[in-house]
Formats: sequence, structure tokens, C-alpha cells
Amino acid sequence: MRTKASIRTGRFPCDEQEDPYASVLAGGEKPADLPMIRPDMRFRPSGFYSASQAFGEILGRVYADHYGLSVLCIRIVQVNRENRPHGTRWFSHDDVAHLVRRCIEVKDLAFGVYYGVSDNSHAVWDLSNATRDLGYHPQDGIHSEGKL
Repeated sequence: MRTKASIRTGRFPCDEQEDPYASVLAGGEKPADLPMIRPDMRFRPSGFYSASQAFGEILGRVYADHYGLSVLCIRIVQVNRENRPHGTRWFSHDDVAHLVRRCIEVKDLAFGVYYGVSDNSHAVWDLSNATRDLGYHPQDGIHSEGKL
């Protein structure tokens, strides 16, 4: 909402609570009561790149709803050339191939958004819809203390 005060100060009110996941993603311990991040949660882009990804998902929804295309979006958490774990965000090359294959092979699914990440013990991303809709079961992962 733009008010005279907000225009004068350049500040615009919005829901800007502190990101509870930042410390976990930086390598901190995951609190037991921290909910998993689900694809149906409200967007919280942290920059222009993630905002453009959110726009792409919304546009995909338009094409699915109005033009009958099947649009499956993968939110790739982190892949690296070396295929080595990095903190809580590893998505192995084999798991990437498995998830993409499941997206290509699934039938009768108009639209979906899925997190692409391996089975990491301290991960904060909910993979239940990828398991339910696609039959995705990651085979790799980082387990306690960074061990594979």
C-alpha cells in the first residue's frame, strides 16, 4: 500500500518476517519444529533470478490451464559439476536424471511444481508431492555429518 509516508521514505509495507530457513541453509542445525518448504507455499524470491523463476512457474500455469499443455516445473536446489555435496543442498547427477525422467514419463498431469534435491538428512524441502505425483525417490543424499 502506497501512502504519503511510504512514498516520502521509499519504504513500502509488506510481510517481511525474518527468513527462518537462512540459518539452516547456511549450515546450522534444523530445528525440529521447522516446517518443510513446500511448493505450494507463498513465493519469497530473494533476488531477480528467483523472481524470474517464480514468473516462469506462473506463466507455466497459464499455459497448462488455458492451452492444455502439461507443464512440470522443477525447482533445482543445487547441482554442481563435481557431483559433490555442499551443505544441505546437494542434488546428485543421478537424482537429477531420475527426476527429469519421471517428469517426462508421467501421464495425465497438467501442472506441478517440484523440488529437485537429493535425500539429504538436514534438507528443508518437502518432496512428498514429487513422490506422490511422479514416483520420484532420490537415491543419493548427505546424511548426518556430511557423509554420503
